Formats: sequence, structure tokens, C-alpha cells
Amino acid sequence: MDQEGYINYNIPWFEYGEYYSIQDDGIFYLHKEEEKPKDGKKLFRIISLNDTSVTFLCYQDDSTYILYKN
Repeated sequence: MDQEGYINYNIPWFEYGEYYSIQDDGIFYLHKEEEKPKDGKKLFRIISLNDTSVTFLCYQDDSTYILYKN
């Protein structure tokens, strides 16, 4: 996150046969076509706190960000 409050999170590059999946628990996974999503790599999780904010948990470096709606 920079000083102005902008977050730059680079979603990893994926190759042919890999997919991104968003599960009911808010976790984004990167997985192979033949894998179940939860057997793949966890990228990040979005958790709704209330009507105006969400939390992002980034599994890459265990950082957490809270985003607020304007």
C-alpha cells in the first residue's frame, strides 16, 4: 500500500490449464484444471466486515488490508 492508500497486488501469472477460483469462504485459489480448487494455492481472502468495509488477507506475505467504501 502506498501513502495515498492505493494497494497494488499482483495476481500471479497463470499458464494454460491453470484457473482462478473464488470459493464461498472468500478465498481465491490458483489451481490446475484437474485439481479441486482447495487443493491449489491460496492467493488471498476477502472478508466482509460490514456494509462499508472489507478485509483482504494476502497469503503471499501474510499482510492484511482493510478497504473502506467512499
